Formats: sequence, structure tokens, C-alpha cells
Amino acid sequence: MAKIERYGAAGVYDPPGYSQGIRVTGAQTILFTAGQVPYDANGGVKHRGDFTAQARAVFAAIQALVEAGGGTLERTP
Repeated sequence: MAKIERYGAAGVYDPPGYSQGIRVTGAQTILFTAGQVPYDANGGVKHRGDFTAQARAVFAAIQALVEAGGGTLERTP
């Protein structure tokens, strides 16, 4: 039977109302992450007006969530 659990990552803002990450385990593990916004620790927008810094913050949040769920960003065949 599959197990569904919500999870988060240190340093990634977890807004009320939805989960930043969901892990489904069973025969395999599948991670689902919510759409990311460059949130600061209080839920405000980081790096307002700086697209490059915002993109870096979003990719860092995605990496943190994937790793907190037990995955990696490495491509495997």
C-alpha cells in the first residue's frame, strides 16, 4: 500500500494552505513539489526586481526539496 506524506526542507518557506513537497512511497518513491516562488523566511518576495537572483533562489528551493525527500538532481539513465 502506498504511503503519502507531506514534507518540507530547511530554509524553504512552507506557506499555509498547501505543501511544498509530497512524498509517495510504495514500490517506488515519487516526489511532487509545488510551484516555487523566491520566498524569504517570512513569506515575502526575495530579490525584488532581480530576475537572476530570483531564479537562483527558486532552483535552490527545488534542490533543497528534492534532497529533503531523499532524491538528487543527478540525471540517471
